[in-house]
This record gives sequence, C-alpha cells and structure tokens, in this order.
Amino acid sequence: GPLKMDIDLWKEDATDDIRSVLKWELGDGGRLADIGPFIEDKMETLIDKSQGLFIYLETIIKFLVSVGGNLKTVNRILAQSSFPKAEENLDALYRAVVASASEMSETSREIVPLIIGFILASSKTEPLPPRAIHAFLPEMIHVPLTTVERILARMSPIFVETSQGIVVSHTSVLDFIAEMERCGESNWADPNEIERILAMGCFEIMEKG
Repeated sequence: GPLKMDIDLWKEDATDDIRSVLKWELGDGGRLADIGPFIEDKMETLIDKSQGLFIYLETIIKFLVSVGGNLKTVNRILAQSSFPKAEENLDALYRAVVASASEMSETSREIVPLIIGFILASSKTEPLPPRAIHAFLPEMIHVPLTTVERILARMSPIFVETSQGIVVSHTSVLDFIAEMERCGESNWADPNEIERILAMGCFEIMEKG
C-alpha cells in the first residue's frame, strides 16, 4: 500500500526555523523577493498556518513560484480558514496546488485526476516520466505532451520530476492522494479504473512492438 508518514512529523515544531527561512525568502535573493513587499505584513499568518511544519513552508513557497507569485493566489490561500490539526492545513494547501492545475482549462480538469492516479499507482512500482504519463492517457483525450508537462509544472510543489520519473515531494503527499476524502472527489480517479487504463496501455505498447 502507499507509504505512510512517520507520526513524528506532526510533533516536531520548526516555527523558529520557518520564521527565519521565510524572512530570507521574502528578501533580496529569495524565491519570493518579487512579492515580498506585498506579503511581508502577512508573514505571521503564513507561519501560523504552517503550525510548525517546515514541509508546509517549502510547499507554499514552491507553489507561489509555480504560479508566478500571483497575488490573487496568495490572498486566496491566506484567506482560507485554518484547521486545528496541522495535517488538515497541509491537505488544504495540497488541494490548492491541485486546484490551480485543474483550473488551467477544461481539459486540465479531465486530465488532472488521471495524472494523480498514475503517480499513485506508479509509486508502488517505478515512477513514470511525463512522456509515459502522456502515452497512458486514454485515446479519447487528445492533448499534446506539452499540455501534460504544463500541468505537471503547475503541480511541481507536490510532484517532482527526477531522472527516473515523477515522484511525490514528500510521503505526506502520497497519503493525501491515496484518500478521496483528503484529495477531493473532483481530483480523484478510481484506482481500479487507473489500473485498467495502465494495463490497456501496456497491452497496446506490446502490440505495437
């Protein structure tokens, strides 16, 4: 089954480190330098939302970079209600990342659940590169490889491209996409259907030689 997080993740409080890193990232030379002046006064809100989890900070920084520092996205995240549990705040951030990719186009809404399903299924075997993910999409979905690559780029805060293929950025992401209640029904694809699509794809590849 999918990897599970070490429960210590929720007990380790890195708030002081998070504050120091966020200050640096908002300053000259940091990844958020361009929007630093606009969100500096909201820094404590971000720190509170992280609830001491460094993975939250790293994910939100990567997310803001992936959307080009879009202030509308920043404000939407900051306006979200905080949950009492750190795990729920992290899930809400992961859902925001996925939603950002889904909202790119009507086609994206259709493809994102399949991509997530493929990444979850391949986590049990070996990672799939973007080209393979594109090749496994059902024939009725006619999109170029560049579309898949753009969607993956938007979800890069939680899905990372390595030399082997696409992997999750953290084991908490694997837990998140493994449960429909956490990932969200609109982002969910039935694992049995995903396995069927992958099996059919493998069969077609073998037939073509």
